[in-house]
Order: sequence, then structure tokens, then C-alpha cells
Amino acid sequence: YTALDVSGHIHYGDITDNLKEIIPHHKAWLVVVGNSSANDSGFWLGSNLLSTLRNLQCPVIAVPESYLYKKVGKIAFACDLKNLENNLPAEDLVRLVQKSGGQLHVLSVDHENRHFDPDTPYEYEVLEESLHAAHPEFHNIDNKDVEEGIRSFINNEEVDWLVVVPHKHSFFESLFHKSQTKAIVQHAHIPIVALHEKA
Repeated sequence: YTALDVSGHIHYGDITDNLKEIIPHHKAWLVVVGNSSANDSGFWLGSNLLSTLRNLQCPVIAVPESYLYKKVGKIAFACDLKNLENNLPAEDLVRLVQKSGGQLHVLSVDHENRHFDPDTPYEYEVLEESLHAAHPEFHNIDNKDVEEGIRSFINNEEVDWLVVVPHKHSFFESLFHKSQTKAIVQHAHIPIVALHEKA
């Protein structure tokens, strides 16, 4: 990779704290982190990696140990259609898609329109307008279990990256919870991209 300018640095201490100091110095827009550990259940996101996903304010790509790099084809973004005008990290998501060259697939999981409310049509408008530059495909998935709906889409559509917004008090936290045997990321051995709500 002759076009890359690579340098090495050694830092001691908490990985998240160190990265918070390093990122502004290097004007980094994106952080890529890996993890070589996995427990007996196959859960590869350790506590340090989870901390970077939750607490760094720039986009973070977490890469499983066994993952072999390939050209990005499909990028899935799971969306709960709530307060998107204030929270959707559209700029980072569009930039990620454009830089990677992948095709964005926006997922909304519901069952018999149980979560449909008067604001839902407006939330769809916000999505379409905000992500227009990324030329997304939208998918409404009917499943009682949100996590199962997303996981099935990942497997059936051979998704390359999963994008999440790990804000508190949302179903996204369950994607990362070790005690959840059905946690999406537990067996989805693809890179997980964490974007954060816009400030």
C-alpha cells in the first residue's frame, strides 16, 4: 500500500483515553480497531473494544480477528426511526459510504406496524433527504424480534459491514450486551461501524 503513510506508536494506559488524545493530534476522521480475543461463546467484542465503540466521538470500525479484507459491497444501517432530524449522523454515514464505495442498505424492523405512529412518515422523509447523496436502498423488515430481523438480513444479503449508533436507552445497546445470547454482533463476524449521534 504505497499510497499509505504508516507510522507506529506505543502508548500505555486505557485505550479509549489514549485514542481521545491521539485523534485530534492526527486529525483522524476514522478509527479502525481490532481484537484478537474471543471467549468460548464466540463473542469477539471485548470490554476495551466496546469502550471505544461507545465513547469515541469519531466513527469507529471494529474488525474481528478472523476477518479477511475484501472490497466493501453492502453496508447495512439499522435505524429505529425516532427523532432522526436531531440524532441521525447523516454526514458521517454518507462519507463512510462514499469513501468505502459500498452500497448503503437502511433497515427498519417492525411487526404489523406496531411502532408506526404519526411521526413515522416524517422520519422517512428525513432519512431520504439526509442520505440522498449515498443513494441508499430502504428495507422494511417484518419481524417480532428486531435483533433477529437485522441478523437475518445480514446473513441472507451477505452484508459486509453493519453500522450502528450505540446511544443509550435504545435497542442498539442490546446488540453489544454479552448476556444476550441472540446479540447480533456475537456471531456476525463482520466489521461493526459505530457512528455517534450528531451534536
